[in-house]
Amino acid sequence: MLSKAKIIFNLQLILNIIFFIYLVLSKNYIKINYIVFSIALLILIVSLFNPKIKIFKLSSNFLEIATLPFIFRYLAINFIQYLGSLNIISLSLIGCLSCLVSFFINFPLAMLNYKKIDNWFLRLISVQALMISYELLAFPLVGNNIIDALLSYRIVDIISFFILAILILKEWKINFKWNLTIVHMNIAQALLVLLLLIFSIWLIGFNQFGNMGSTLSEAFFNWKDIIQTSLNINTTTVLKAITPSFMEEIERLFNISILLLATYKMKYKRWVATLGSAFIFSIGHWPNLLNHISLNNLSTQMITTFSMGCLFAVIYLCTGKLWLIIAVHFLNDLIGFSITNTSAYSLRMGILSNYCNGMLTNILIFILPLLAVILVLSFKKTRLLINNNIQKAIN
Repeated sequence: MLSKAKIIFNLQLILNIIFFIYLVLSKNYIKINYIVFSIALLILIVSLFNPKIKIFKLSSNFLEIATLPFIFRYLAINFIQYLGSLNIISLSLIGCLSCLVSFFINFPLAMLNYKKIDNWFLRLISVQALMISYELLAFPLVGNNIIDALLSYRIVDIISFFILAILILKEWKINFKWNLTIVHMNIAQALLVLLLLIFSIWLIGFNQFGNMGSTLSEAFFNWKDIIQTSLNINTTTVLKAITPSFMEEIERLFNISILLLATYKMKYKRWVATLGSAFIFSIGHWPNLLNHISLNNLSTQMITTFSMGCLFAVIYLCTGKLWLIIAVHFLNDLIGFSITNTSAYSLRMGILSNYCNGMLTNILIFILPLLAVILVLSFKKTRLLINNNIQKAIN
């Protein structure tokens, strides 16, 4: 007997194929439809016949976790756009359908496909595939102010990804910890964690304002005038900053948890989890190439996001509080989105731009977090704190 999740999964694949056939017959298609159609058909055949040959089964599982998040979301977006082109359903109803489809489209994956993944490397790939599907594919706007806001600022995606994360982590026997109750910290440990948080907030300011200051004082800490003349915080910037801070930090929780489980018996598991999750976070920015960012700028971004990713990972390992790194990440993105392009400060190049052709700020943003991470992971008192938190978090 097939389970309910398996029946829904197969039905979803069949609907994929039917819809793609219709698109082809109606000549309302693009080249990628052939690729998506072929993969969906192959997965359906393998899934329905349930082959006993191990190599086919492994290939099928890999193909499913690597492509189905994209395929299901791609189908849903095309279907919503198709309904809109018919002009027989109200935009409000189509918008509501967009939200519902976005919310439920990947549930069969979480309850069926992701459940049976027990290899740590495949788990990392599956999380990346799910994350990239959210990054690359956005549901169309439909003309309703409230629904458009939910879709354009991806609020529905945040809720969907958050619930999927809880379901998937549960299937992998990993307890979701929004606010881990950590062991008692002594004064030295609490002071070090506090200094780490203060350093993180300073680094965010330096990252955003370092190249604007005309003096070393303005570049490194005296940002009052820059903030007053360069920042324009409003509802739009707040909503734009919410999405990456929530989704990327939930992804980081995934990656840290998977790496910790994979290296639980290793002495240096804290290093593997920190560097590994930061590396994944860094390379996860490659879709920015599709937003017409230059390869040089992308390389700089990936280098700096690696060191910032290390810092965020260590904050989580020290505190066990997901909401805290979401808040720190949110502050960084909020400032970045709020800097106006017309202010006198944002238009001018500061004193640090005279060094290394303006690369000194990026070099410092790369080196300083790594130095802080090395100190925290190496220092005996914080090492003991992190090891205790790891044991409590993944058991």
